Amino acid sequence: MLGHTTNTKKYFHFDQNRIQSITPQIRYINNLRYLNLDENQLKNIPRSILYVNILRYLYIENNRFGSMELTTIISKFKTTNPSLKIFYKNQITS
Repeated sequence: MLGHTTNTKKYFHFDQNRIQSITPQIRYINNLRYLNLDENQLKNIPRSILYVNILRYLYIENNRFGSMELTTIISKFKTTNPSLKIFYKNQITS
């Protein structure tokens, strides 16, 4: 499993890849600090990512989140991970 057994900080850049979904197992990546999912085709993200408490930067700009889904994501993270900075403007709606 990617990053499961190391303590090195993780910085993942998955921007501009036409990604449509993220596996719920992402929560098991140790020390995930930075996750860039900008400019993909995401309509939602797995709720398990809410429990990645060490995550500090999440980029989800220019995806396909509806306004309700985006509001839910932001609200939930404010509760579970108040230190997280989320970058989410310029959403593409379909």
